[in-house]
Amino acid sequence: MNNILKPLFILLIFILATRPIFAADVAIERNGSSHALAKLRQLHNGEAVKFRIVQLGDSHTAGSLLTDTVREILQEKWGNGGIGSNYPNKIKYQNSPLDYDNNTWLVQTSRQASGDFPMGGVFTRSQGNAPLRVNAFTGSLNAQNMAVMVKPIAAQSDLHIIDNHGKITRLFALHGDVWQYFSFQAALPVQFVPQGNDVWEIGLIHTENQTNRGVIFSALGLNGAQLTQSQKWRTDWGKDLADTRANLVILAYGTNEAFNQTLNLAETRQYWRDVIAEIRFRLPESAILLLGAPESLADDAGWCGTRAPRLNDVQKMQQDLAQSEGVWFWSWQNAMGGVCSMKSWQNKGLAQKDGVHFTADGYRELGKLLSKAIINIAE
Repeated sequence: MNNILKPLFILLIFILATRPIFAADVAIERNGSSHALAKLRQLHNGEAVKFRIVQLGDSHTAGSLLTDTVREILQEKWGNGGIGSNYPNKIKYQNSPLDYDNNTWLVQTSRQASGDFPMGGVFTRSQGNAPLRVNAFTGSLNAQNMAVMVKPIAAQSDLHIIDNHGKITRLFALHGDVWQYFSFQAALPVQFVPQGNDVWEIGLIHTENQTNRGVIFSALGLNGAQLTQSQKWRTDWGKDLADTRANLVILAYGTNEAFNQTLNLAETRQYWRDVIAEIRFRLPESAILLLGAPESLADDAGWCGTRAPRLNDVQKMQQDLAQSEGVWFWSWQNAMGGVCSMKSWQNKGLAQKDGVHFTADGYRELGKLLSKAIINIAE
């Protein structure tokens, strides 16, 4: 390199390395869903309403740091309505707002096996009469409004739920070995206690504070998930979603699709359309928000790295679907600073070396950006 070009090259590298890594403001692109927006603005204006959010996704959701941050910020601003729907037991390498004490209950996920899975793809099965104890890491010790999905596999008697005050709620197998919903009030922690040799499965556990306003934020994610894998959920999974009464459903997929080199884009696009249609059928007044797949790298060589092989295709599909299906869209990539921003996040200690996942600080920063975008549409 000659003496004239060398300083220019060094200057270019300096500019790329020190450029801002966040876009100033990345707005949610809104298409339709006026009912949900009106309710969010009612909450913002101080009215006594609850606004329920359900996020379905992959490891970015499963790690919980992103969704915990969004939940904390929105609840600090608009009121703490509760932690919403969560998985019934601890999943290896994943986090949850719920704490599960030592137990022998078996955990099954739709990533590992086939089965009659609820929305989100997880259930837990009793073994013997050992209790399953569930608590929240943070929150009120007062009574909560709770709901639980249960399925009696081989039950001759009722399933006992014992709360922190010793109150016992008894759930009976009313409809045979199918998923059933029960609502009750209980103070955390609660224990689910089978009787005798009965076998029960538990799906989603829903928890809300007994307040008349606030945000309830449910986060259901599985490591390695693609949206098409929701085909392994039960056929009637839309009923599980309807029972959350969500006002906003966030679909946070795309990363694993972007690394799938055999991805059939046409089939994937059609399945996403089908999922959007199911959400609309079950929750016709709710908004749907697609989170665009974030910047991700297959290799970190060079100043940009090699982006995930199908990332451009997946991001374009998501943007096109937002327009054609009339749903909301938020560009995660733009929030990071645009194309080739992942290495800047790594250099700042906000993304992990794998070029896919973020550090705790990175997920918190993303949570701030997403929550700001949600707040902005209410103002």
